[in-house]
Amino acid sequence: MQQTNPLHKTKSVWIGFFVLICLGSLAFYWLETPSRYHTLAGFMLSYLVLWGMIFLLSNASKIEKTKRFLLTTGSLALTLGFIELLVVAHVVDFRVIFGTAGKEPWKHPDNLLDLSLFHIHKLYNRFVWEGIEYRYDQYGLRNETDLGSADLIVLGDSFVEGWGVSAADLLPTQLARQLNRPVANIGQSWYGPQQELELLKRFGLKLAPKACVWIFFEGNDLWDFYRYKEAAQD
Repeated sequence: MQQTNPLHKTKSVWIGFFVLICLGSLAFYWLETPSRYHTLAGFMLSYLVLWGMIFLLSNASKIEKTKRFLLTTGSLALTLGFIELLVVAHVVDFRVIFGTAGKEPWKHPDNLLDLSLFHIHKLYNRFVWEGIEYRYDQYGLRNETDLGSADLIVLGDSFVEGWGVSAADLLPTQLARQLNRPVANIGQSWYGPQQELELLKRFGLKLAPKACVWIFFEGNDLWDFYRYKEAAQD
């Protein structure tokens, strides 16, 4: 009857103990509140733990296991690098492909990121949503044509941009028709007072207006003020 080598038995016990600790640590890690960096670090940690188990349990030589690790890791790095290159070159947007844009407008693929504004529509963006056509000018603002100047500018959030409102029924369009003067729409949805002030400085004053109508909605603009301060920390 073949007897079990005590050293081999002890080694197996320690390996099993190590595997349980690793699996328990990973489970505890993934139960934590996820974040972008937390998830990325979790995948890297899980990958290294998996290879640690392979090194412990595989009967292959150390050189062979090292070759496999380097080949697999190099292949994954090249693949991920190629995918990231496609994103950086704006060849593909996985938020569109997988429908994971998120509710925040700065995560939407039709918007551009901005350090002060957080987000603004792409320049000359055109799309139709629920039967209404939306057209944006050279600054990403909802004007049918580019304006070099305007006697009046209207500033605000979605009430001014006119989400769900046709271009002919927009407040700035109605004012332009009644006053018979050029009126610019510099409203943006999801904006609060800080972003609206930045719009006024950056784009509105370029139009040399004689007056500015700044529409304030007490329903959410006070909340938007604090939301901007919190989001600016990220």
